[in-house]
Amino acid sequence: MLKKFFTAVLVLSIFLIQSTAMAGGYQKYLNGDRNYILYDGHQGGARYVVRDSLAVLADEYPMALIGIESVIVPNAYDGSIKISSRNKLCFAYDREARKIYSVNVQTRETKYLPPNVSRAMGEAIMKAAEIAFYLATGKKFYGFPDSFYPDL
Repeated sequence: MLKKFFTAVLVLSIFLIQSTAMAGGYQKYLNGDRNYILYDGHQGGARYVVRDSLAVLADEYPMALIGIESVIVPNAYDGSIKISSRNKLCFAYDREARKIYSVNVQTRETKYLPPNVSRAMGEAIMKAAEIAFYLATGKKFYGFPDSFYPDL
C-alpha cells in the first residue's frame, strides 16, 4: 500500500514538473536576441537592457559612470516580444564604498540603490545597474546568482 502511494506521488510530481516547464515564462534574451537581456520580470511584463547601447561615460577609480538603454515588454511572460517603450538609464558606481546610484542626467540628482532595495524603492533599476556594470567590466558589483548574468 505504501509503495503504491509513493509511486502515485512520484508520477504526479513528474506531471507537475512537465506542466511547469511548458508554462509561459520570461525569456532571458528577448526572442533569443542576446542584445536584449532580461533584468526584471513582474506581473507578466519584462524589462530588458540593450547590450549594444552600453556606454562607459566616465571611469576614474573609484568612480565609474555607465549608461544603458532599457526596454519594456508587456505580456512577456505569455510570449509577447513587442517592445512598448525605451528608456535611457545612467548609473554611478562607487567601487570603494560598494554603492550604486541611479543618476538623472538632466537634473544630476542621484538616488542610492542598496543591494537589498525593495521592489517599490527601485529593485528593478538596481538589477539593471548590476547588469550594466557586469557588461562593462565582466565583474559582479553586488553579486547575484550566476544564472542572473548574461553570457559575455
